[in-house]
Amino acid sequence: MMEQQISSALGSKSDVEGAFKYASSIGISFQRDGSLQLDTAVLTEALESDFSSVTKLFSDDDQGLAFRLDALVENMLDPDGLIDAREDGLDARVKNVQDQRESLEFRLAKTEARFRAQYAGLDTLMVQLSATSDFLTQQLQGLQDLASYGNNN
Repeated sequence: MMEQQISSALGSKSDVEGAFKYASSIGISFQRDGSLQLDTAVLTEALESDFSSVTKLFSDDDQGLAFRLDALVENMLDPDGLIDAREDGLDARVKNVQDQRESLEFRLAKTEARFRAQYAGLDTLMVQLSATSDFLTQQLQGLQDLASYGNNN
């Protein structure tokens, strides 16, 4: 967004008096990667042909490139500007992720506690069932012993 605004500020027509109305007319252009390139031959020719117009293109109080860029940078760096707003947005996203992480950790801890309680209950039940099994095994053994004692007599 900032790159677009800078590109717009440098690429739009200036209403300054003089022969040059665009930064491109004095050799300033944007590359595909967003960087600026200066064609020194075009700039030299512009300076030699109409130094006053080149100066006005940069320094006019309302429409000059320096005025536009200064206003744009001031807006970006303002306490409520673009950069500050972007930082606030990113801080809010980080806080949201932290809150989600804390919520997930809390839910995981509760789930772990529930599973541990269920395991403890199952372990207790297994001990009781094992004791019941041992008791029933002894009782059946006792019945078999009685039956075999009665058959032997």
